[in-house]
Amino acid sequence: MNIHYSPLRYPGGKNCIFPFVSKIFYENQLIGTSYAEPYAGGSGLALRLLFEGYVNHIYINDLDRSIYAFWISVLNRSDEFL
Repeated sequence: MNIHYSPLRYPGGKNCIFPFVSKIFYENQLIGTSYAEPYAGGSGLALRLLFEGYVNHIYINDLDRSIYAFWISVLNRSDEFL
């Protein structure tokens, strides 16, 4: 079953490696830490780690100004975005 927490379907998305990454968090006792993703794109992996309780905070960014602007709008100007 595919679980998508992101509103974006981004080429090269990292959501597919969630089982591997979540196992790393579990086996290294990193549950509840923060997660940073410099090339976030759709942020599928980061959001899934957050929503499923593996991390408490996510920090996302992207070199693509359009993706950056999308997430800034969603987070900081949600009323205008909607």
